[in-house]
Amino acid sequence: MTLNTNQRRDARATFAGYVYQVNVSVLRWLGLKPGEHLELEAGEDIDLIRDTSAAKESEKERVLEQLKHTSRSITLRSPDALEAVANYCQHRKTNPTTPLIFRFLTTSSVGKERHPWTGDGPAITLWEDLRTHTVPETERAARLEQLRAYLKDCPKPEDLSETVWQSLREVLNADVEEFEAIVNGFEWATESGNHEAIEHVLLDKLQARDQEASEGRAKVSYHNLFGFVIKLLTQSGSKTLTLDTLNAELTATSLSRDDQLAAMQLRTWIARVDDTLEEHESRIEALETRIAERRIKTFYVPEPTSGASGLLFDFNQSLRGRRRRLEELNAFLNDP
Repeated sequence: MTLNTNQRRDARATFAGYVYQVNVSVLRWLGLKPGEHLELEAGEDIDLIRDTSAAKESEKERVLEQLKHTSRSITLRSPDALEAVANYCQHRKTNPTTPLIFRFLTTSSVGKERHPWTGDGPAITLWEDLRTHTVPETERAARLEQLRAYLKDCPKPEDLSETVWQSLREVLNADVEEFEAIVNGFEWATESGNHEAIEHVLLDKLQARDQEASEGRAKVSYHNLFGFVIKLLTQSGSKTLTLDTLNAELTATSLSRDDQLAAMQLRTWIARVDDTLEEHESRIEALETRIAERRIKTFYVPEPTSGASGLLFDFNQSLRGRRRRLEELNAFLNDP
């Protein structure tokens, strides 16, 4: 029989997803410009706040970024996608005076929706074309309505709260201009590199900041920043990353030797677990294949012959090693 498993990659995805979140946080930290700062685990996984001198605190533009590290493709009907769109609607509802942009960053590729989706391509691709205004203006209204009608038909994700889901339903039932505002402010950033790819990007960026820095020095800086973010995520209260903090940490890390060692050990341990789970997965797949190849069929239907009588069981059964047991059973039944 085939070995049925339930989401074998869940544990691996959990560890990889954690490193992914930390690495993307470091990447956004390195990309800060003057007048910007990050808040972690605030509105979403990473919030980028753009400070403008004339803006009140509630009027500063905020980019909400939700991260998903998965191996599956994603469609607009996927629970993660629906939850992200609903979350954006909820954020806008509860923060009406704050300019909000939402970015859904994922390693997933885009898949095409099934019926009742009627578009030529994936709904997420159409969404991005509408957001970037690459759809001809003469078709824009019809394409927006096509997306809105499809979302109205989507079921609520099982783990999503009714309150958040209702925020999306309110947008879908309002004027199309309200839905268009959601489309314009929500970016689908798909096919992002995984946690390992982002680590390579970080090392390149750290070397680019200091042309004289060696690869080894860049790795030390990366480990220090990685450890700093991990420590920050474990603390309660506000979790803020600024340019000043970045420059200070790159000059002389504030981490103690124990903090540095703990971060390096955690990173090494996660990498080892990741490799081990990948090896186990390969073994399971090989075992499934072997079991499938060795499955024994008790009966088979032979090719029809010209001399067949047409009776339901008028053919020889192949017992594949069970003939002896059948003979023993018949002998037992016939024994007076």
